[in-house]
Amino acid sequence: SASASPFLSAVQMEGPLRRGKVSFLGSIRRSLVGRTAPILIGEDLPFSFNDAFLKLHASGEDRYRCGVTAIRTTDEGRTSRDNGEGDATFRWTNLSVGGQCLALPSESKTRLDVNAGVSYIGNRFREAGDAQRRSSSLQFNTELNLTSNVSPAAEVRWGIFTRMNWINYNLREFLGVQVSKETLFNTGAYVEGPYQLGEGLRV
Repeated sequence: SASASPFLSAVQMEGPLRRGKVSFLGSIRRSLVGRTAPILIGEDLPFSFNDAFLKLHASGEDRYRCGVTAIRTTDEGRTSRDNGEGDATFRWTNLSVGGQCLALPSESKTRLDVNAGVSYIGNRFREAGDAQRRSSSLQFNTELNLTSNVSPAAEVRWGIFTRMNWINYNLREFLGVQVSKETLFNTGAYVEGPYQLGEGLRV
Protein backbone atom coordinates (compact mmCIF):
# COMPACT_ATOMS: atom_id res chain seq x y z
CA SER A 1 0.00 0.00 0.00
CA ALA A 2 1.01 3.61 -0.52
CA SER A 3 -0.16 6.91 0.88
CA ALA A 4 0.70 10.56 0.48
CA SER A 5 -0.16 13.81 2.20
CA PRO A 6 1.11 17.36 1.81
CA PHE A 7 3.87 16.69 4.34
CA LEU A 8 4.53 12.92 4.21
CA SER A 9 4.65 10.02 1.76
CA ALA A 10 4.75 6.35 2.76
CA VAL A 11 4.92 2.90 1.21
CA GLN A 12 4.28 -0.37 3.05
CA MET A 13 4.70 -3.92 1.78
CA GLU A 14 4.15 -7.32 3.37
CA GLY A 15 3.71 -10.88 2.28
CA PRO A 16 5.23 -14.36 2.10
CA LEU A 17 8.64 -15.06 0.62
CA ARG A 18 8.14 -18.78 1.12
CA ARG A 19 4.56 -19.69 1.88
CA GLY A 20 4.07 -20.95 5.41
CA LYS A 21 7.74 -20.53 6.33
CA VAL A 22 9.19 -17.09 5.54
CA SER A 23 7.38 -13.75 5.52
CA PHE A 24 8.36 -10.09 5.47
CA LEU A 25 7.07 -6.66 6.41
CA GLY A 26 8.63 -3.43 5.18
CA SER A 27 7.88 0.26 5.08
CA ILE A 28 9.48 3.49 3.90
CA ARG A 29 8.45 7.01 4.89
CA ARG A 30 9.76 10.30 3.57
CA SER A 31 8.89 13.81 4.65
CA LEU A 32 7.83 16.40 2.09
CA VAL A 33 7.50 19.33 4.45
CA GLY A 34 10.66 21.05 3.23
CA ARG A 35 9.27 21.20 -0.31
CA THR A 36 5.58 21.80 0.29
CA ALA A 37 5.57 24.21 3.25
CA PRO A 38 6.61 27.30 1.23
CA ILE A 39 3.77 26.59 -1.23
CA LEU A 40 1.04 25.64 1.25
CA ILE A 41 1.68 27.97 4.18
CA GLY A 42 4.03 30.51 2.66
CA GLU A 43 6.74 29.75 5.20
CA ASP A 44 9.97 27.78 5.04
CA LEU A 45 10.18 24.80 7.41
CA PRO A 46 13.82 23.76 7.06
CA PHE A 47 13.74 20.23 8.39
CA SER A 48 13.10 16.74 7.07
CA PHE A 49 12.86 13.17 8.35
CA ASN A 50 12.97 9.76 6.71
CA ASP A 51 12.80 6.20 7.95
CA ALA A 52 12.84 2.65 6.63
CA PHE A 53 11.78 -0.55 8.38
CA LEU A 54 12.14 -4.23 7.48
CA LYS A 55 11.19 -7.37 9.37
CA LEU A 56 11.73 -10.98 8.31
CA HIS A 57 10.27 -14.00 10.08
CA ALA A 58 11.00 -17.67 9.44
CA SER A 59 9.84 -20.87 11.08
CA GLY A 60 10.58 -24.51 10.41
CA GLU A 61 9.17 -27.95 11.03
CA ASP A 62 11.87 -28.85 13.58
CA ARG A 63 10.43 -26.45 16.21
CA TYR A 64 12.48 -23.36 15.47
CA ARG A 65 11.72 -19.79 14.53
CA CYS A 66 13.94 -16.84 13.63
CA GLY A 67 13.35 -13.15 13.13
CA VAL A 68 15.40 -10.23 11.86
CA THR A 69 14.44 -6.59 12.26
CA ALA A 70 16.14 -3.52 10.78
CA ILE A 71 15.30 0.15 11.06
CA ARG A 72 17.02 3.30 9.81
CA THR A 73 16.06 6.91 10.55
CA THR A 74 17.45 10.23 9.39
CA ASP A 75 16.58 13.69 10.66
CA GLU A 76 18.12 16.91 9.42
CA GLY A 77 17.39 20.58 9.52
CA ARG A 78 18.60 24.14 9.63
CA THR A 79 18.30 26.89 12.21
CA SER A 80 18.91 30.61 11.77
CA ARG A 81 20.85 32.80 14.14
CA ASP A 82 19.08 35.77 15.68
CA ASN A 83 21.93 38.08 14.75
CA GLY A 84 21.65 37.13 11.08
CA GLU A 85 25.23 35.86 10.83
CA GLY A 86 24.19 32.65 9.07
CA ASP A 87 22.51 29.30 9.47
CA ALA A 88 23.45 26.24 11.50
CA THR A 89 22.76 22.80 10.04
CA PHE A 90 22.33 19.52 11.88
CA ARG A 91 21.79 15.87 11.00
CA TRP A 92 21.06 12.72 13.02
CA THR A 93 21.32 9.18 11.67
CA ASN A 94 20.25 5.98 13.43
CA LEU A 95 20.59 2.40 12.26
CA SER A 96 19.71 -0.76 14.15
CA VAL A 97 19.70 -4.39 13.01
CA GLY A 98 18.89 -7.28 15.30
CA GLY A 99 18.00 -10.92 15.09
CA GLN A 100 16.79 -13.76 17.30
CA CYS A 101 16.52 -17.49 16.84
CA LEU A 102 14.69 -19.91 19.14
CA ALA A 103 15.11 -23.64 18.70
CA LEU A 104 13.78 -26.67 20.57
CA PRO A 105 14.69 -29.78 18.56
CA SER A 106 12.14 -32.55 18.91
CA GLU A 107 14.75 -35.09 20.07
CA SER A 108 16.47 -32.78 22.54
CA LYS A 109 15.71 -31.52 26.05
CA THR A 110 17.65 -28.30 25.47
CA ARG A 111 16.14 -25.03 24.31
CA LEU A 112 18.44 -22.66 22.42
CA ASP A 113 18.02 -18.88 22.26
CA VAL A 114 20.49 -16.82 20.19
CA ASN A 115 20.41 -13.02 19.90
CA ALA A 116 22.65 -10.69 17.93
CA GLY A 117 22.44 -7.03 17.04
CA VAL A 118 24.30 -3.99 15.83
CA SER A 119 23.31 -0.36 16.26
CA TYR A 120 24.75 2.95 15.08
CA ILE A 121 23.96 6.53 15.98
CA GLY A 122 25.67 9.57 14.53
CA ASN A 123 25.15 13.30 14.45
CA ARG A 124 26.73 16.29 12.76
CA PHE A 125 26.45 20.00 13.49
CA ARG A 126 27.92 22.94 11.61
CA GLU A 127 27.55 26.66 12.06
CA ALA A 128 28.20 29.15 9.28
CA GLY A 129 31.90 29.88 9.04
CA ASP A 130 32.75 27.19 11.61
CA ALA A 131 34.19 23.70 11.34
CA GLN A 132 31.86 20.73 11.53
CA ARG A 133 31.40 18.95 14.85
CA ARG A 134 30.36 15.32 14.85
CA SER A 135 30.03 12.25 17.04
CA SER A 136 29.05 8.63 16.54
CA SER A 137 28.63 5.39 18.44
CA LEU A 138 28.61 1.83 17.10
CA GLN A 139 27.57 -1.09 19.29
CA PHE A 140 27.62 -4.82 18.63
CA ASN A 141 26.25 -7.47 20.98
CA THR A 142 25.61 -11.21 21.00
CA GLU A 143 23.91 -13.52 23.47
CA LEU A 144 23.67 -17.30 23.67
CA ASN A 145 21.23 -18.80 26.16
CA LEU A 146 20.47 -22.49 26.71
CA THR A 147 17.96 -24.19 28.98
CA SER A 148 18.23 -27.91 29.66
CA ASN A 149 15.59 -29.98 31.45
CA VAL A 150 17.63 -32.44 33.48
CA SER A 151 14.56 -33.81 35.30
CA PRO A 152 10.85 -33.04 35.61
CA ALA A 153 11.61 -30.85 38.66
CA ALA A 154 14.89 -29.24 37.67
CA GLU A 155 16.41 -27.40 34.78
CA VAL A 156 19.80 -25.81 34.10
CA ARG A 157 20.13 -22.44 32.43
CA TRP A 158 23.41 -21.07 31.16
CA GLY A 159 24.64 -18.58 28.66
CA ILE A 160 27.32 -16.17 27.50
CA PHE A 161 27.23 -12.65 26.12
CA THR A 162 29.60 -10.21 24.43
CA ARG A 163 29.24 -6.47 23.88
CA MET A 164 31.48 -4.02 22.06
CA ASN A 165 31.07 -0.28 21.71
CA TRP A 166 33.08 2.09 19.52
CA ILE A 167 32.73 5.81 20.26
CA ASN A 168 34.14 8.53 18.03
CA TYR A 169 33.74 12.29 18.30
CA ASN A 170 35.31 15.38 16.81
CA LEU A 171 34.20 18.62 18.49
CA ARG A 172 36.79 20.92 16.86
CA GLU A 173 38.05 22.57 20.01
CA PHE A 174 34.53 22.88 21.44
CA LEU A 175 34.77 22.76 25.25
CA GLY A 176 38.49 22.13 24.88
CA VAL A 177 37.98 18.73 23.24
CA GLN A 178 39.05 17.97 19.69
CA VAL A 179 39.18 14.37 18.49
CA SER A 180 38.73 11.22 20.55
CA LYS A 181 38.11 7.54 19.91
CA GLU A 182 37.18 4.97 22.52
CA THR A 183 36.51 1.24 22.45
CA LEU A 184 34.61 -0.54 25.21
CA PHE A 185 34.39 -4.31 25.52
CA ASN A 186 32.74 -6.57 28.05
CA THR A 187 31.77 -10.21 28.18
CA GLY A 188 30.31 -12.57 30.71
CA ALA A 189 28.64 -15.87 31.44
CA TYR A 190 26.11 -17.29 33.86
CA VAL A 191 24.85 -20.62 35.15
CA GLU A 192 21.74 -21.16 37.25
CA GLY A 193 19.70 -24.19 38.18
CA PRO A 194 16.33 -23.57 39.86
CA TYR A 195 14.79 -26.64 41.50
CA GLN A 196 11.04 -27.14 42.09
CA LEU A 197 10.61 -28.38 45.67
CA GLY A 198 6.85 -28.33 45.54
CA GLU A 199 3.85 -26.44 44.29
CA GLY A 200 4.64 -22.75 44.56
CA LEU A 201 8.14 -23.31 46.00
CA ARG A 202 11.26 -23.04 43.88
CA VAL A 203 14.90 -22.78 44.96
